[in-house]
Formats: sequence, C-alpha cells, structure tokens
Amino acid sequence: MLKLYFNEIKKLKRKKLVRILCSVSIIVSIFWTVFCIRDSLPYRSLIGLTILIGNFLILPCLFSMILLLLFQVEEENGTLKNILTIPIVKWKLCALKLFTSFTFVIAYNCITMVCTTIGGSLFLKDFSFSYMGRTLLAYMSTALAVVAATIPAVLVIIVLRKRFILSMILVNCMTVIHFLFVWQVTMFNNLNLSLPILVAYRLTYPLQVISFKNFTAQMIEGVKILYYPTGIGIGILLGTLVISTGLALLIYQHQEE
Repeated sequence: MLKLYFNEIKKLKRKKLVRILCSVSIIVSIFWTVFCIRDSLPYRSLIGLTILIGNFLILPCLFSMILLLLFQVEEENGTLKNILTIPIVKWKLCALKLFTSFTFVIAYNCITMVCTTIGGSLFLKDFSFSYMGRTLLAYMSTALAVVAATIPAVLVIIVLRKRFILSMILVNCMTVIHFLFVWQVTMFNNLNLSLPILVAYRLTYPLQVISFKNFTAQMIEGVKILYYPTGIGIGILLGTLVISTGLALLIYQHQEE
C-alpha cells in the first residue's frame, strides 16, 4: 500500500497546477500579514483571516483538484487495469487517492502556519510563541472539519470521473457557494441552518480566535452567537464524512472501466 501511495504522489509531480495551488498558501499568508501590519490588527486577526480564506475557500479547491488530477492521470495513462492485476480491492485505490489528497491539505496548513508564525513573530506586537499550540489546533481542526463538510463533492468527482471539466466546474461551484454561506453566515441568517459547512465553521470558530485578550463584551457575544453544540456538530460532520465516503467507495468499486 505504501508503494501505491508514493505512486499516487509521483502522478502529481509534473502537474503545474499542484505547484500553483501549494504556493498559494505562501501568497495568502504574506498578503494577510501585510494587511494586518497596515491596519495594526492583532495576531488573532491574521489567523482568522488565513483560516477563513485558506481553509474555507482554497483548501476545498486544493483537496478536490488533487483528487480530480489523480483520476485524470489514471484515465489519460490507462494505468488502472495494470494496477488491478495485483491483488488489491478496487475501492482501496479510491481510498488511497482520498488519503493522498488529504496529505496535501495537511501540507497546506503546515506551510501556512510556518508563514503566519514568521510574519507574526517579526511584525505583530501581540504575537506570542505560547499561541503556537492553539494556532496548530485551529488550523488542523478547521482543516478536518472542512474536509468532512465538503466530502460530498467526492461523489461528484467519482460519478463524473471521466468528465474532468464538468466535474471540476461543479465542484468549484459547490466550493464557492459554501464559502459564501460561511462568509455571510449572519447576513444571510444562516444561523438557523445546519449545513455541514456552516457546522464546520461555527464549531471551530472559538478555536480560530486563538486569544480573547482585549475582547469587548460585544465581541464575546458575537462568538457566543456563532457557537454550535459540540456533540451535535461532530455528529453531523462524522455522518457526512462516513456516508459520503462510503457511497463514493461503493460507486467506484462497481464502476466499469
């Protein structure tokens, strides 16, 4: 299995899109660091902004595009039939592609954290290395929550895996719509909705704040309004993840080559 995993990584080695998507994490971090310096915003604002734009907009695109590329390369090279000559169940290959895509999600967040740490330590006065544990928790928890919330897009990719352009358009449209729901969560009166992506945002928002130092009563009230019950929220995200992934693996297992 490990050899197959590295083979999946090699498939992406020559894809320029992968390098572009990965470099976006550095660009986004630098942009928001400069923005926070210009407006004298605290470190928590830098983390909040990079998570909002990075994990709720860029990350779903990164995850889905990596997965799409893996299937596209497989279709272009016709390698699936050769792989299936070895004793491996077909659905495990799909699971391996999902894991490979998730690897890039983790890498994206690690790069972003390194960049925000460097920018925060050099230019933001309220930065403290004591925030590192909470920052890591914020990045990784939101990454996990977002992947779980957007995993239904995998169903689109699997069903339309031989129609790369159409699946790419549909998945990216889903990502943009999800981001708009999150970005305007209060303006659209979305607090009454329990969409997985909104649950992911509201469930992890207190972690994204990093520090409540110098918070006004109104700001604290805003955090309370966004709060979502932990048990119910985790249940919704796990249910979305398990059902969507299970259906995707089942469909892929029975698809004709």
